[in-house]
Amino acid sequence: MQIKDELIILLGVNGDLGKSLAQKLLAQNKKVIGIDIHTRPRIKLDRYFQCDLANFSLVKKVVAQIKCNNQQTPIIISCIGLFNAPTYENDCFVTRRFLQSVNVNLLGVTIFINQLLTKFLRLNLQSMRVIVVGSTAAHVGSLDLGYGVAKAGLNGLVRSLSKALAARGVVCIGVTPGIFTSRMSRSVARSRQARAIAATQIKRIGELEEVVNLLDYVALEAPAYLTGSIIPLNGGQYT
Repeated sequence: MQIKDELIILLGVNGDLGKSLAQKLLAQNKKVIGIDIHTRPRIKLDRYFQCDLANFSLVKKVVAQIKCNNQQTPIIISCIGLFNAPTYENDCFVTRRFLQSVNVNLLGVTIFINQLLTKFLRLNLQSMRVIVVGSTAAHVGSLDLGYGVAKAGLNGLVRSLSKALAARGVVCIGVTPGIFTSRMSRSVARSRQARAIAATQIKRIGELEEVVNLLDYVALEAPAYLTGSIIPLNGGQYT
């Protein structure tokens, strides 16, 4: 079903995925509020907030500045994806890398979304939507242990939020892409990229546009009955 009068709150708007999705939404005359750690957005948005999701007190301050009226349908989309080097280095567990991944990819995303939902629930809005971009790492693991743990946790967030808030009109859907064209994938060693591609049935890397098109559909048109679902987009790497 087509959602009307949307207010899009897009976390990770400066990443390749977030930027491309924002451009597609803006081209459809949607209002987009961007959130990211950088000082400025890469594209022109209706509004932009600089926010380090690992700084939970700052998250609270940013959430307090986001406004929504009773005629709008808030759609919160998280495209956050902080990908670190392998957590084990020379047989040593690098605690800093693990905590950074978990704090940003899981805890920061979870706290931001839930504080914003709490604020919007008090407005007695008829409907809201949450879209969380995860990763195949939730299923196949990652050499960045924090990333793998965080993405698995996000799947739990999607299912739990849906169970807790479906009766309040909140639809929560997860999308878990495999490897696709982006700055993040290009930063991965070629040998790791090759293994990920070989694990797919289609034997190629995913295109950024393919992920963007799915997110656009899930955010604006997918039926509410899809709530609690995790949609894989990985070329057959897993089902």
